[in-house]
Amino acid sequence: MPPRSRKLVLDDIDTYRFVADAQIHPDGSCVAFVVSALTHDRDKTTRSNIWLTDTAGIFTRQFTSANASELHPRWSPDGTMLAFASDRAQNDVYQIYLIPREGGEAQQITFGPGLIKPHRDVTMFKWSLDGTRIAFLQPDAPEEETLQRRAQGYDEIEFEGKHSFTRVWIVNIKTRKTHVVTRGDTHAWELDWSPDDRELALICSTHPYEWSWYDVWIARVPASGGAPRKIFSRPKKQVAHPRWSPDGRHIAFVSSLWSDRAIISGDVYLTDTNGKNARRLSEGYKGSASGIEWINNQALVGIGYLNGEAAIAEFDIEGAYHPIWHGEGAFQESYAPKFSRAQDGTLAVIRSAPNMPREVWILNPNGGEMSASQTLSAKNRRTADYQRGPALVWEQLTNLNASFLNREYGEHELVEWIGAESQRMQGLLVKPIGLKNSKRLPLIVHPHGGPTGITPNEFFSPTRWVYHLTQRGFAVFMPNYRGSVGWGIEFAEANIGDMGGKDFQDIMAGVDALIERGIADPKRLGFGGWSYGGFLTAWAITQTNRFKAAIVGAGIANWLSFHGTSYLSAWDALHYDADPYQRNGVYDKFSPLHYIANVKTPTLILHGEKDGDVPVSQGYELYRALKERGIETEFVIYPREPHAIGETPHVKDLLTRVCDWFERYLK
Repeated sequence: MPPRSRKLVLDDIDTYRFVADAQIHPDGSCVAFVVSALTHDRDKTTRSNIWLTDTAGIFTRQFTSANASELHPRWSPDGTMLAFASDRAQNDVYQIYLIPREGGEAQQITFGPGLIKPHRDVTMFKWSLDGTRIAFLQPDAPEEETLQRRAQGYDEIEFEGKHSFTRVWIVNIKTRKTHVVTRGDTHAWELDWSPDDRELALICSTHPYEWSWYDVWIARVPASGGAPRKIFSRPKKQVAHPRWSPDGRHIAFVSSLWSDRAIISGDVYLTDTNGKNARRLSEGYKGSASGIEWINNQALVGIGYLNGEAAIAEFDIEGAYHPIWHGEGAFQESYAPKFSRAQDGTLAVIRSAPNMPREVWILNPNGGEMSASQTLSAKNRRTADYQRGPALVWEQLTNLNASFLNREYGEHELVEWIGAESQRMQGLLVKPIGLKNSKRLPLIVHPHGGPTGITPNEFFSPTRWVYHLTQRGFAVFMPNYRGSVGWGIEFAEANIGDMGGKDFQDIMAGVDALIERGIADPKRLGFGGWSYGGFLTAWAITQTNRFKAAIVGAGIANWLSFHGTSYLSAWDALHYDADPYQRNGVYDKFSPLHYIANVKTPTLILHGEKDGDVPVSQGYELYRALKERGIETEFVIYPREPHAIGETPHVKDLLTRVCDWFERYLK
């Protein structure tokens, strides 16, 4: 049998294991996590199962085995049971199951219309602190009259006409009885228990639509039931991840202006439980926090990015912060970094780094100082230099993607340059393996989506473009333009009202810097991205003819029609801080279609047919405009697909087209 190729091939998509949601046991003895495929077939969402690995390095094994989507593992407070969500009883209808720590047959404990869908890494349920109940999020069931009309063929859609809210419910573990908690016309997005289990803190909105998430507020509601009581909001900003302090006096949360639900990264805030005395705990922190959890009554630990690196920091209630650790790589979840914490302070995460695929890791506090109080006084913590600190012990627990080690992917390099307004910028450059340093390379500019996102120095899975391109001889440049997270809140919000302005200038300055260094060939430049990266691509080809090929993936071509058709319509109005219908305003100024006469770049357009974030009509508009002006263009629509392409044949087709398109024009 011939030796296996050390290069990445499309069929590697079928064997890569997507490891996610590491949940450490309260006593720190083991970690439950989710393993799934990267893609799925036409008739089923991605299948996944719960796995266990022990922290002593003895075993890693599959814990559930249903041919279903099983996810969101959460240990009971005493560690005797593991709860998880599964659609094993009915495809795409999720219920809560319990399984003993020792294993055995899982028992279904909810039987309603189903929990909220596992969309964008949402919190589906949480245990009460005494372990007797689980609070979960469940959408309203269709009314009986509606079901009867549908059965008779009356299936008309009253767009936003009949509200269907997601509500908090509670199930009693012993009796299996459930009751609805939130009443009235309020939509619940997230929840957290009070320390006495008598109340819940919620993230709520007045309307039940995706756009309404951009106008959310923190509320309290009795666990016995009632109308959620609004206690705090930030106008034109979002709040997320409410965390009730152990003494019941405060609620911590993360806040900023975000482009996508669940892609949460920003500042850490604190408010009294009545919504008064709100204050920013991360003042001056030049990073971004995503997941947060209380350590004690005085401080929280947060995970995210700092200057483009993975980072963990402590934030105390007096407004001081202390960096615990930061270093190369990425905290790899589907959308934003998160972690779980054992009683002894051990953290469990999913990590990756260049040439190291995603796996389960723990950070052991016994290997270094995890408490700020032991290292720096409160008055000095804020101005402390960001050193890597004592030798904290990182331990890798799983090795499920070992077959992807020691392969030829590309050479990673963090690059810096000066962007618009003399702003220091950073990005990631991945170059082909084995080329002479003196040879200029064809360069693909590949900006991340969002814009509230980041490209960290990570291992890119086989469904991503990066390594497929480097193995075809391209260098791939991924700039973290202004608007990216990981450099503080001011940088993350620096593109408000200016999307397509200075962020694009930042990117072009990065391209020029790579040309000046002798890395990029100025005659062989390409540009391609997805979502906001797709918009930046459409914008690039209308602003300059320097790029010889472009790929617009699920990109915005016309901001006004996007606003009218996307279910994210509140986002663009907030992020542009403008009236979409104002003539000659920013919506006109930054719409690529208004500059279509400038385009000369051959452009491939890729889009999912059922994309609700960026509707496929954006692709139609761009294609028609390019076609009518004689620009070489192709438009490929993937049936049934939402914003992220997921069916296995579609993903393989997309990657092939991406590489072939750039190779046709840049080689």
